[in-house]
Amino acid sequence: MASSEITLYKTLRKKLGEMETAELIEFVKSEVKAEVDTTMNTLLKKEDKIELIDRFNDTKDDLTESINTTRTELSDRINAMKHDLIDRINKSKTETIIWIVGIGLLQFLLTIVSKKFL
Repeated sequence: MASSEITLYKTLRKKLGEMETAELIEFVKSEVKAEVDTTMNTLLKKEDKIELIDRFNDTKDDLTESINTTRTELSDRINAMKHDLIDRINKSKTETIIWIVGIGLLQFLLTIVSKKFL
């Protein structure tokens, strides 16, 4: 028995009697031991911590890889859309120039025809 346990035993023995005090002390010891065991089971052991860290690192690596893949895919899509947009702008420029030249020629021809007949 530890000194605190002996002191508790002597104090309780006077009030409860020897048998009841011994039973009470044993009951308290068993409850405290059960509580300590429960607490120890809920705490992480070194192996558990290492496993958790490994899982976190694996998850981090997976997420980093996924993000990099997504970035690459987005970059490729943006570049493809950029080239498509540039092609569409160039095509619009060409069509606009053709229309302007065509209308200019039409005006010139209409001017010549109107001078001959008027």
